[in-house]
Amino acid sequence: DMKICYIAGYYYSSNDGIGRYTHNLISELQQLDRSIQVQVISDGGVTAPSTAPPKPVTKPTRAPLFPPFIHKMLKPAAMEYHYFSRFRKTQTVWASQLRNVTADVFHAVSPSEAVPAVLEGKRPLVTTFHDIIPLLNKPRYMFERVYFQYYSKVAKRSDMIIADSNQTKKDLISVLSIPKEKIVVVYPGIDTKKFSPVPKKNNAVKTD
Repeated sequence: DMKICYIAGYYYSSNDGIGRYTHNLISELQQLDRSIQVQVISDGGVTAPSTAPPKPVTKPTRAPLFPPFIHKMLKPAAMEYHYFSRFRKTQTVWASQLRNVTADVFHAVSPSEAVPAVLEGKRPLVTTFHDIIPLLNKPRYMFERVYFQYYSKVAKRSDMIIADSNQTKKDLISVLSIPKEKIVVVYPGIDTKKFSPVPKKNNAVKTD
């Protein structure tokens, strides 16, 4: 049986776009082929292959603690801490979780989640690139620059890259000089429980 290790990081319990991508990818794969064993590297540790993915958790909305002008003053420091925290967790926690994991394929759901796989030398590595906007726009914060400098290394070290648009593929080729043969464009799917084709109306003209 094939064993796939998904490196999902905090996206495994996230309700944002990449979080939904991660959950649907894993759950649909398990339904498609029950013989595939799945492990997930996340904030919750290493999920056993037989464990179904948890449902995304929506964080409660909280009232601001400070007036808007105070938030504006504190934002740079808050963003520096955010990227430092993500960088530290990538380098330590997730890398440590991944160290003793064996799999036939390692799939990182975003470039940042691929960093521990690169650090630990895990191969073959598939990485999903949703975009490379952080490289197209100059990062504003010091730890943001440190954090995103790994995008180029991740792209070059990945054995295959999944891009979810042709534009992302073009950016990877032009900005990071990634061979086009290494990139596969796979468009994100839709939730068929919520979206379905509209039935066609019968517009035929009746004649006597």
